Amino acid sequence: DTGFSGDGKVTTGFGGGSDLGQAVTVQPDGKIIVAGQTGTGGNNFGVVRYNADGTLDSTFNGSGTVDTAIGTSTDDRAAAIALHLDGRITVAGTSTTGGNHQLAMARYTSTGTLDTRLNLTNTLGGSVGHTEGGSVTVLDSDAVLFDAELHATNYSGATLTLQRNGGANAQDLYSATGTLVTLDPGSNNLVVDGVTIGSVTTNANGTLFFRALDPVGWGLWKSDGTPAGTVLVKRHPFPIGIVTNIDGAVLYVSDGVQGGDGNELWRSDGTAAGTTLVKAFAPGTEGGAMR
Repeated sequence: DTGFSGDGKVTTGFGGGSDLGQAVTVQPDGKIIVAGQTGTGGNNFGVVRYNADGTLDSTFNGSGTVDTAIGTSTDDRAAAIALHLDGRITVAGTSTTGGNHQLAMARYTSTGTLDTRLNLTNTLGGSVGHTEGGSVTVLDSDAVLFDAELHATNYSGATLTLQRNGGANAQDLYSATGTLVTLDPGSNNLVVDGVTIGSVTTNANGTLFFRALDPVGWGLWKSDGTPAGTVLVKRHPFPIGIVTNIDGAVLYVSDGVQGGDGNELWRSDGTAAGTTLVKAFAPGTEGGAMR
């Protein structure tokens, strides 16, 4: 086919010795991917992507080629290719260390960079220490939250909930740093490193609302992430249920004023005057608990 590289043939070297093609596949857009072994670094995974006319695809790793060493192996060889619907590319083969062959796999993005989302594990956890009145404590400076089922498709419609173990405390302040954007329900997007992975439901109009029990009693609190901006909205004499945000309105359940008067549904706009009773369930009885 003279429409392919002018004479129907093409050779591509990685500049380190003998190179070997082991597998080939064609993308839906006509681009051609070849995987195998390079002669560089004691033999590595080699992947090349060509345009339909046989020229190297410069949108793939900037050069059309990618050379990947698998760990400290002295002999890596790719032998199979699989394409994902979202354009990612998985290459499988063998890796030899100490004379033993092991199964090896690498996954690339559609632009030819290694997909660091492969082999993710949840890292949030462990223990941290904090001195009361001391400096800010970083819970985890590089947390990774991974869901295998969502990752297999996408994170569309997912939500992330941050909750203090043991219940909220009026002295707790949370803020976003690093690649996590400000938790802003106005945009309704949870963005990490420029990628929208879900929606924000923990804030209302840019403010975090939570219930807390202090020495005086239960109360609805709000915080903008600063000590001065963490204030009591309304005091309740009896326990408050989970606080939720629905379309920007803060709703929560509290036991009745007399304790045995059933549950009450409350709504708040973040001010004492704007925190009002929506409905009292079975007032005057003990059978009005919300379920």
